[in-house]
Amino acid sequence: MKCGSFFKIILLERVTMLFKSKRSVIFFSIILFFIFQPQARVSKGDALFNLNWKFIQGNPANAQNPTTSDASWQIVSVPHSASYDAPDTAGELHFYGSPAAPNKDYWYRKSFICPANAQKVFIQFEGVMQSATVFVNGTQVGTHYNSGYTGFFFDISNNVTRGASTLIAVHCNINNDVNIPPGGGPEWAGSDGGAAPDYLLFSGMYRNVRLLFKDSVYVPLRGQRITTTSSTINALTNVKNDAAAAKSVTATVTVRGSDGTSIGTTTATQSIPANSSYAFTLAPTVSSPAPWSPTSPTLYSVETMISVGGTVVDSVVEKVGFRTYTWSAATPGGLSVNGTRTELKGVCMGQFMGWIENAVPDSRFAKQVAMIKDMGINSIRCSHYPRAEAFYRACDSVGMMVLVEVPNWGVSGGFANLTTFWNRMYSADSELVLDGFNHPSIWGWSLFNEPNEELGTQFGNENTIIHGIDPLSGSGRVTLVANLSGSPKWVYDVCGENYQTSAANITVPFVNTEDYGNWFRAFVRGDAMDLNVAAGSEAAAEVNQMKNDWSTTDKCAGAHFWCFMDYCSFRN
Repeated sequence: MKCGSFFKIILLERVTMLFKSKRSVIFFSIILFFIFQPQARVSKGDALFNLNWKFIQGNPANAQNPTTSDASWQIVSVPHSASYDAPDTAGELHFYGSPAAPNKDYWYRKSFICPANAQKVFIQFEGVMQSATVFVNGTQVGTHYNSGYTGFFFDISNNVTRGASTLIAVHCNINNDVNIPPGGGPEWAGSDGGAAPDYLLFSGMYRNVRLLFKDSVYVPLRGQRITTTSSTINALTNVKNDAAAAKSVTATVTVRGSDGTSIGTTTATQSIPANSSYAFTLAPTVSSPAPWSPTSPTLYSVETMISVGGTVVDSVVEKVGFRTYTWSAATPGGLSVNGTRTELKGVCMGQFMGWIENAVPDSRFAKQVAMIKDMGINSIRCSHYPRAEAFYRACDSVGMMVLVEVPNWGVSGGFANLTTFWNRMYSADSELVLDGFNHPSIWGWSLFNEPNEELGTQFGNENTIIHGIDPLSGSGRVTLVANLSGSPKWVYDVCGENYQTSAANITVPFVNTEDYGNWFRAFVRGDAMDLNVAAGSEAAAEVNQMKNDWSTTDKCAGAHFWCFMDYCSFRN
């Protein structure tokens, strides 16, 4: 039986059971939505948990307890902005993480009927701004302070009430906290020597939430890393055995074309002791797959089945592309995709989208990325924080290359002494790499934007963490710092430069990570700027320099213009 059919049967069985509860209509809607939505990553027992949350601004007493009434709270659905105002400057300054904004607390609550036979239960959040404390049936199960831009999950198996109602409660806080990436504090700096990010943090559970029901033998979240070249595939799959006894576990990895036909499969069996895990490394042979590229973004499905005693207990399906990224400062240099030198024609972009702020539904990501692709753009720099799964999935599908950036903006040397900030940043580094690992569209990881050279030691730590998870020799992805001020000694695999393109003193390949886009900012700002770039302007000089570098300097890979759309900074 194919994984998709097996998964639908499991969910439909749960629908039958859930119809016995008063919340059956809600859950039936959730499950049907999940079944019929196209997904890049599908895990057995995985269901969207977005609809019909109860919500309130403020911090009411005992909000985590099931006995506390939420009858007066609003009913909302995720993605959700917790403090939405009309799109005007006063409203933005009041709520969304500017230096003048006060702390804002808010709560979400939702109940569900936990299946009586659920062995393992997880709650997953793709993004909550800015910090979150999660309770199950009144008991705190975890906190997340690494950033509002990276996902997290908790094992709630020991806290749910099986066969009966379970309450999930989430206490969130939005505050320009210097210790939570991207950092905070007034830009004019205080004792921390820091700077507020040049974008609004917004608020809310603004990305998808999921419930996952698993067997005691399962693939954990972020448990699979798939690397490819233009012709090979390697699947590293971690399998956990949380049972009280050892289990003989079989892992089968099958690669399927767009029509579902198997084009390569391999299997391995391993005894896993109780309360232990094992990492399967499987490399099915695939004959002459069509490569993924910006001009031909062919995707394949990698289906991983985990079996115990001949019964499938877990399954994961990932969309992957066969592609190779290589960089060189020699001749020819720059970036090559599958051996073909490729100019990056990029834009910088935030997640913010019009009046819905950061609470962007998956369908809008797909529409937006397709529109950018139609403009002739082939690369998006995620300035200055990582993105939702649906965004990466949209980029995979249309051949849009992506530079993912850690959550930051222009921190100064004073941040070197903020131990809590850096510990959280290092955790965020791991989260963003693991969340984006299997997406062929991602070509690199940007460690920071416009930082001070004094933070070079911290960048070195980040580089070690990221390449420890995603080695350059495995995925071909590179690391860089966007426009590091000072010595080039902290340059990593690639040199990123903002508003300049002369890298004569750099011996590695370089890419313009940020360049003026006055022509577009003029359109957004109306009469504030001239629509046409003046012949002698800085922007014109940069454009001409870029053209010259591309034609004469082999190590130049291209540019990303600032920026695709209005950035909604509190500086306006």
